[in-house]
Amino acid sequence: MLAYSTFKNVVVETLKTYLPKEFQDYEIVIQKVNKVNHVVESISLIGQEKKGIAPSIPLNYVYEDYLQNKTESPIFMVSELANTFVKAFKEV
Repeated sequence: MLAYSTFKNVVVETLKTYLPKEFQDYEIVIQKVNKVNHVVESISLIGQEKKGIAPSIPLNYVYEDYLQNKTESPIFMVSELANTFVKAFKEV
């Protein structure tokens, strides 16, 4: 299992390989978001043409899912994250 910081780096470094061509110019942004009584890190894709509209997914929760799946490789989680972003942008 990877530590959270390593998992986060793997996600950022590999996410674009699982995204369709039209998302290759999007910027991957990780930011801290204040929730009720705690802070989470969320990952977003920011595109040039859709300023102000960016789905945000709590990376902490993706990491928890990775740990629960007990897989050595986070690649499945990265692939699922990419699919979630594609679906979210289609709904916007």
